[in-house]
Amino acid sequence: MIKQINCVQHFLYSLIFILFVQEGLGQKVKFGASDSTNIEFVTFDTNTCRVRIFSSPEKLDSLYSGTKEVICYIPLFLVSDVENVLKLSKEEEEASVKILAKIKYEKGVKVKAEGFYESGERYCEIFFNEHGVNGIVRRWFENGQPLDFYVCEDDKVISPMISWYSNGVLQSFYEEVGRMRIKKMWNKNGFLMDESQAFNVDNPDSFIYKSYYSTGELKSEEIANSGIQPFKFYWKNGNLSQKGNILNLPLLRLGKWEEWYEDGTLKQEIFYHDSIPNYAVGIWKYYSEKGELIKEEVYEKNELIDTKEYLPLKMKKD
Repeated sequence: MIKQINCVQHFLYSLIFILFVQEGLGQKVKFGASDSTNIEFVTFDTNTCRVRIFSSPEKLDSLYSGTKEVICYIPLFLVSDVENVLKLSKEEEEASVKILAKIKYEKGVKVKAEGFYESGERYCEIFFNEHGVNGIVRRWFENGQPLDFYVCEDDKVISPMISWYSNGVLQSFYEEVGRMRIKKMWNKNGFLMDESQAFNVDNPDSFIYKSYYSTGELKSEEIANSGIQPFKFYWKNGNLSQKGNILNLPLLRLGKWEEWYEDGTLKQEIFYHDSIPNYAVGIWKYYSEKGELIKEEVYEKNELIDTKEYLPLKMKKD
């Protein structure tokens, strides 16, 4: 089930600095050298791209009004042009950037937080009420370009979440209305990389998904998490590369699968059980680039029992 989005726990490009990630992740954050008041501390998990806030045993006086300042450190990749956090090196994951946070309180309630780079350029602006994030949330790159934007009400996102690259090109769009979601991602050159859209309010985990090559051509399309559905994979020239049925995910193959060479010539024809994923059955046929049958394999109960070769297989030289 899809849970309602929490402003301090959503995908990478909506992470905000409050949030504080201190050197030695998970330690308490202190406000200045002369002020030992611990307001809150966090842990940050780069594997899931999640920030978790925990209350400190020490609280501000309930009547306190004013602005506190703290030096905090956030992962550098949060303010960099990262297209895929899963491909970061260990050094890139651990690199950090120094941020001066200014947190304004009114009668003990946090009402606004601003962050600034060492250069003095603004990093972010977030508004709060007694329930959490409330109002516009904005972040900027150090060059002044917008990084991301969305609106919250009582700590729940109520607008699309939009992010950009540092060159001003749109990077992502995410919207959740009720239990329905739409998500799109672009690369730095402005080409759509992938898009997904939920289509069944009774099963919001099911969605239509399409991926694209780096220059915009359709690469694959599928209906995920919705039982037995068709899957198609394309060559860059628009010709089909693979086609078959999946059970919720592309790795779980059912029934007849076909694969083609880039020019459209059939490459192979293979069969899986109609209801047991990846369970090989029947006669698998393989063809040369000229369309000649070169090999057959016979499967019974997911075991290879016979092989016939009709033409010598020629390996391409590098």
